[in-house]
Amino acid sequence: MRNVGLLALRLVVGIIFIYQGWGKLTNLDMTVGFFGSLGIPAFLAYAVAASEFLGGIAILLGIFIRDAAMLLAIIMVVAILSAHLKQ
Repeated sequence: MRNVGLLALRLVVGIIFIYQGWGKLTNLDMTVGFFGSLGIPAFLAYAVAASEFLGGIAILLGIFIRDAAMLLAIIMVVAILSAHLKQ
């Protein structure tokens, strides 16, 4: 049952990151503007959008899981500290 649970978790997390990354990629102007309002350089908006989308695909497919999870964890910590913690 452990493997089934891990598969379900991987599928859900992968789909969530693909969805969020796609939203950022399709609205890059808005994403760059939001990052700018937080004082984050614009080029990082592109990197974050691509990392979320591609990292989600990697997790969903089960390839490079540790690398993708580490990168996505760093992105989420920065998001918490820069955007969500202020609220």
